[in-house]
Order: sequence, then structure tokens, then C-alpha cells
Amino acid sequence: MITAENTYTKEYLEANRSYYRTSKSFKSYKQGLILKLIIYTTFFIWLFGNTSSAPIYKIIYCILVVYFDSRLITCLVEIWNVFFSKKSLTPDKFRRRFIFSDDSFGMISQSENYSAERYKRYASIHSAVEWGDWFFIYFNASEVCIVKNSNLTVGTTDELRQLLKDKLGSRFKQCKGANV
Repeated sequence: MITAENTYTKEYLEANRSYYRTSKSFKSYKQGLILKLIIYTTFFIWLFGNTSSAPIYKIIYCILVVYFDSRLITCLVEIWNVFFSKKSLTPDKFRRRFIFSDDSFGMISQSENYSAERYKRYASIHSAVEWGDWFFIYFNASEVCIVKNSNLTVGTTDELRQLLKDKLGSRFKQCKGANV
């Protein structure tokens, strides 16, 4: 059994953000946003160039203008958030204990007013990544558990790496990354 304990600080959240910003999924997301912007802008320009005199076409035209207006504004807000926004990450006050056993991965979260335990068999874990001094274990596509190598209380980094390789197979990746 391998265990680790931590409380998420800004360092943990910034490491997760830094890893995500270097990932292929983030690059694909940025490319998708730019493609959306081009498509919405093209349709928006096309709509302004194609006015018709038939009343039904004017109604359809107005609906399309409102729709593409809203989609264009939403896309611009997303682009602002991705490229220019410096959102502040707020750490939580939960103390976490991670347990890597032979058959499951568990996380015990505790604070003054809250306590929860969550266990998942390795077969149902979405994925895991080792990036620099960090391990990111994804319960599903959006929930991540962050473990720093120095947080290991029982076991070593090599043992954790080997356990994740054995249990997750191709869902475990090792990436080179900056040590945040």
C-alpha cells in the first residue's frame, strides 16, 4: 500500500493549471475556439450581406442574427478566458489522504465540518499522469486528485509509478514537465 497526504494550496492548483495548459487537450480546445470564432464571424458577415425582401426570410434572418450574435459573444468570452484572463485559484481547506492499495484508489477528505471517503477500482479510473514532481489522478474527465512526490508518506515515487503503470496500463502517461 502507498499513501500520501496533503492540503491543496495554490502551488497544487497552479501545477494542475500548468500541466493542463501544456496538454494536447488544451491545445485542441484553443484551436477549436479559434475555428469557432472564424465560423461564427463568417456566418455573421454573410448574414449582413444577404438580406431578402420576403417577410419569412426577414424573420429567419433575424433569428439567425440573434443566434450567431449570442454564439459569437460566447466564443469571444471563452477566448478572453483562455488567452487573457488571469483567474485566481482558491485553495480549499480540506486535508486529503490518498490510499493506493492493490485493488483500489481511495481519497479521504476532511475539514472542520466535513468528512468524506471515496474509493474507486483502478479499472474505473479515467486516467493518471506523472508530470515533473506531480501525479494527477483523474476520477473522471474533470475530477482530479493532485499528489506531489514529497507528499508520499508510505512508499516511493518509483513504487507509485509502477503501481499506476500496472493497474492503468495505457491510461497512465509520463510527461516531461517543469517542476513547479
